[in-house]
Amino acid sequence: MERNLLISRPDNRTYVDENGNFRPAFHIIERDSYTPIEDGYQDTVFVREMDEAGILARVQAAIDYAREQGIPVQVNHVMVRASIGNARVDARGIEVVPGPGDEANAPEWSGPEWVTARISRSRWEADHAWQEKNPGGRRIAIWHPKQDTVELVRHSGAGDLVTDGIELYPYPDLLQRSILAQMPGPGDDEVRIGLEWVE
Repeated sequence: MERNLLISRPDNRTYVDENGNFRPAFHIIERDSYTPIEDGYQDTVFVREMDEAGILARVQAAIDYAREQGIPVQVNHVMVRASIGNARVDARGIEVVPGPGDEANAPEWSGPEWVTARISRSRWEADHAWQEKNPGGRRIAIWHPKQDTVELVRHSGAGDLVTDGIELYPYPDLLQRSILAQMPGPGDDEVRIGLEWVE
């Protein structure tokens, strides 16, 4: 493979914040075949720390660079592939190539790459007050994709909570704009959920 730009799959285990929480990211790296070019294009996108528009802007900047340089782009990230496929990222004139191995060539997840869900502000505030009185309790946010909602529940017992939804971690802050959900199944694919705060 000649000179190219790689957009990696999610990297959820490399970076840690000051509280010990992982900082999910993906990498954009200019390469000579499979070797990173020392002074080439490089960007690390921390997806939990920006909104959808910010993520798309970083990807678009990389795609524009590849177009100017006349180099192909290897896209291993399922959400980025979906955004190119539905034209949320303009990759016209770019050769988009699959990554090597079964993992990169596996069928893409057919669900949405970024979605929205309703979440209750009054319930968040009530649960916050409850936890202050019950420090041993735990607040849990559960995403129900088919209902487009994030359910907020209280859990004070031992063990894990059994649910048919997808637990979100970390628990969202009040009026937080978006959050990531780890999709079930093989791999580390994630979906960004835009949070729509309602009463």
